[in-house]
Amino acid sequence: MQNYIFIYLGVILLVFQCYLTSPLPDSDDTPSAEDKKLNEHNKLYKEMLKKFTDFTIEISEDFLEFTTKITEEIKQNNELPDVEHPNRRQLEFTKALEHIKSSESDHTLLNMYKLTEDIVEATKTLDDPKFLTEETKKLIEKYKVREFMNKIRERYMKFYESLSEAVDVYADELSETQKHEQQKLLDWNKDLSETKDFQSKTDKFSDFFDFFKPCCEGL
Repeated sequence: MQNYIFIYLGVILLVFQCYLTSPLPDSDDTPSAEDKKLNEHNKLYKEMLKKFTDFTIEISEDFLEFTTKITEEIKQNNELPDVEHPNRRQLEFTKALEHIKSSESDHTLLNMYKLTEDIVEATKTLDDPKFLTEETKKLIEKYKVREFMNKIRERYMKFYESLSEAVDVYADELSETQKHEQQKLLDWNKDLSETKDFQSKTDKFSDFFDFFKPCCEGL
């Protein structure tokens, strides 16, 4: 049961291995008719993909700093003597983060989705009784794991709110014909805005980029 603390600290690192990005072209301030079509050239799509990439890099850097600090303290205090320091997931996370910064792959969106899913699972695990022994409860409290994960969740919720606001601005630029053609996107945004639960909002968010370009085909 000693390893369960790393479920809380390292679950985000489990599948996050090829988390990379590719450069995005600049766009004009005023969207043209081409910028408003539901494809990968859409201005809203390009803007939000860049923002989501930047946001995820920032979250990843903060998570890495947090877990590295705790790993060192646990090692110094000999609290988990049977656990290797640093663990494999931390090493993989560090490598993946360097890859995304160097823009060497086009698997960005798929891996950002995986990272987000892991954060949701990490939050759920903190409230799962089968993982909460007296030992893990003490470590979670000592290293303020719950507080850290709550802040991560709050930052995601703020990002989702900013996305919803961006779609509202985009919708105001559409003609009535374009609004009719993109009604599913507008309905989706209304639903996203009204959803308050973190996991449900995250599930809905994952549909956004598919309106423009289906994610992860052939990957």
